[in-house]
Parts: sequence; C-alpha cells; structure tokens
Amino acid sequence: MLELINGRNSVKDIARRTRTGTFAVSRIVYRLSKSNVVRRRVTPVTV
Repeated sequence: MLELINGRNSVKDIARRTRTGTFAVSRIVYRLSKSNVVRRRVTPVTV
C-alpha cells in the first residue's frame, strides 16, 4: 500500500487497487502520517 501513496492516488483509488475498504485505507494512511512515514503534499502558492 505504501507504493500507492504517491500524491496522485485518492483513498478510493488505493482501496480499489488493494481490494480494501476506504475506512481501512484511511486508518492506515492516518497512522503512517502520524508516524512521519508519509506526509501531506503541499501545493505551491503562485502569486
């Protein structure tokens, strides 16, 4: 699942590819973010 977390795939996309529910995927992504394995992608601000 870690390979699928790339900033382009949504939780729904990851759930479809792994054949897991969206709630389970959300829990895993949340735990990975809290343990600093993954982080939220920040879009640059254009001025």
